[in-house]
Amino acid sequence: MNRRNPLGIFAAALTVTAACLSGGSPASAQVGGQGIPDLSDFAGAIGKSVESGATAKSAAPGGVFNSGLTVPSVTPGATAKAIGKQLREGIEQKAGPQPKLAQLEAGMPQLLTELEGFLVKNGLAKRDFGIAYAYAFLTDWETANNQTVPPQPSIKAAKTIASAISKHWGPKFNSLTPAAKEKLYESLLISTFLMSTLTQQSEKAGKTQEAASSRQSAGQVFEKLTGVPPSQVKISPEGKITGLSAGTAGTAAPAAPAAP
Repeated sequence: MNRRNPLGIFAAALTVTAACLSGGSPASAQVGGQGIPDLSDFAGAIGKSVESGATAKSAAPGGVFNSGLTVPSVTPGATAKAIGKQLREGIEQKAGPQPKLAQLEAGMPQLLTELEGFLVKNGLAKRDFGIAYAYAFLTDWETANNQTVPPQPSIKAAKTIASAISKHWGPKFNSLTPAAKEKLYESLLISTFLMSTLTQQSEKAGKTQEAASSRQSAGQVFEKLTGVPPSQVKISPEGKITGLSAGTAGTAAPAAPAAP
């Protein structure tokens, strides 16, 4: 699963973004972890499920894997566009008007569609909270540790993560309003993708300090999602995940985030 492809239609705008994010204003300052749920108790019961490697059966149409945590369509793309607006406004406060960033903001719903297409092509369901969580887990881990999980092992790991989150956090997710579910879903996909891609763009531009800061921020988001630092977690060449259950978080299911 190629989570690190910046998608050609947005490459120019993201290059401009990375160029503007200098002088102590890394991607994390504008992207950050806003809208990302705090599931730090993952290191307890959910983490143990992940390390067991158990994968729930999936009967989604077309043979794609799903966690059962379906995300309803309320105002698709609205949260994605709001994240783009936040990114643009944060940069323009420092660097002045940036037409390409306005283009990026307007195209965020399309970016969401492209990301969903990547998931489906890799046999994973779109509009599924468990899958979005797995995407964020794996991509933030890669960004923070500057490592890459090969495609097939990453898909295997994604299914394991999605199954665990469904088993232990499903009741909390299902208690949220449709709008809150959609906001969490889009925040996980879009914020994670932007953080990963902007980190790469900063490195290509030789902005090592900004890239390092972004990697640190990705690690902080990962810890918010899992309860353990990314350096503690290992993913084997076969896609087996270890290091989660060694955390100090409790085993109770985490509280659901407040509805927007």
